[in-house]
Order: sequence, then C-alpha cells, then structure tokens
Amino acid sequence: MWDKLFSSLAIVAYLTVFFTVVRGFYREQPLNPQLLRFVLLIAVVAHGAQLSRIMLTPDGIDWGLLASLSFSMLLMSVLLILSVRRLPQALCLLICPGAVVSILLTTFLDGQYVIKSHLGAALEAHIFLSFIAYALLALAFIQSMMFALQHYFLRRKLAMQLPRWLLPLQSMETLLFDWIRLGWFFLTASIVTGLIFVDNFMAQHLAHKTFFSICAWLVFSALWLGRWRFGWQGVIAVKGTSIGFLLLVVGFFGSKFVLEVVL
Repeated sequence: MWDKLFSSLAIVAYLTVFFTVVRGFYREQPLNPQLLRFVLLIAVVAHGAQLSRIMLTPDGIDWGLLASLSFSMLLMSVLLILSVRRLPQALCLLICPGAVVSILLTTFLDGQYVIKSHLGAALEAHIFLSFIAYALLALAFIQSMMFALQHYFLRRKLAMQLPRWLLPLQSMETLLFDWIRLGWFFLTASIVTGLIFVDNFMAQHLAHKTFFSICAWLVFSALWLGRWRFGWQGVIAVKGTSIGFLLLVVGFFGSKFVLEVVL
C-alpha cells in the first residue's frame, strides 16, 4: 500500500511541475520558481521513499536496470532543486516525464531485472559517485539540447516564439558548462575509485563499462580544456556534450540492458 501511495504522490507532483511549466510557455508573468521548487521537492521525497522500499532489501541493494534508471532520474531531480541559479524550468520538461516513466516501470515491473548484492562500503561509494556523475552529465546533455534549440530560434529571428521563462542564451551556456565541470569531477572520482577498489574487471563484466567511461571522460576533458583555453562554445559544446553522454549511456545502461535483459 505504501509503495502505491508514494508512487502516486510522486507522479502527481512531477506532472504538476510539468504541466505548470507547459502552461507558462507564453504567460506575461514569469512562473514562480520557488513554488515549482517546492512541488518538485514533494515529488523527490515521495519518489525517494518509493524507491528506497524497492532498492533496500534484506538481500542487499537492488542495482538492477529499472532501479538504476529510477535512481538516476531521482538524482537529476534533486540536482535541479539544488541548482544555485534560478530553477532551470526547461529541464523540467524532460526530467519530470522521465521520472514518471521510471516510477511506473519500477512499480509494475518490480522483481524483474533485479541485481541484489552486498558490496563493501568502498564499492557502494564508487557506484554512488558513478550515478552522480551520470545525473550531472545527463543534465548537461539536456541543457545542451535546450541551448541548441534556443540558439536555432534566435539565429532565425524567431525569439518571440520562445517561452518567456527561458534563461538568456549566455546564462544557458554558463549553466551547461557548470553541469559539465561538476559531472567531470564526479566522473573522475568514479573512475579512480573503480580502478582502486574493483578487483577483477573481466570477471565482473566491467571492462566495457570502464572503457566507455574513460572515453567519455576524455571527451568532457577536451571540452572543458577547449572552453578554458580556446573559448569553445555553441555548436562545439553541444556536439561534445552529446558524444560524451552517448558514450556514458552505452557504457552504463547499454551494458546493463545486454547483461540483464538480452543475456
């Protein structure tokens, strides 16, 4: 009963944020970011309560495909709330529906694609760092898509067709690189802790995940260095972020899908 209650509350709160942002597309008065943040906080608390009842089991922590997907969406929502800048409402248009889908999947497919294991504290810390890095860089990817869309409209003199609550283009780009810098830091910590604490990469089917993670790290490192040294921005930032995030998705969720579903 509690699982369904928490799931329902989280879904209602997420959808409230989503439809509020959609309705505010062309309103003269800007949306209240603090109110949106509060409703999103309700969604996060309910989502976390529902997910904890699924992931925390007597047999260990469920790091299966569906639980991992839902946990990633939860972390992305938390990071939105903690954003030091004005709540980036454009990101809510993708994150809130994604969170709703992940909740429905864990609710109705509970018990499938589950991996329960007792790992040491060091490995749990490594996994948690990996999830934070993924969530931050997923936000960077979504931000890059929003930035590209806004840039497209502005270049074609269609600024009047853009939602009024969008951040200025320069602020969008600054926020994009904020996500990239934070994500790069946690991705670095994740790779380092993995190399230190994981004993046998081949036996645990982690070699391909590590390979793609390192490739993504190189892409984001080049992007960050290019921004600092050569002032890279615009199309280069969007393409670099997309490539780096795609590598992470293939390495993390792609490998999980093959191991847990296909095989």
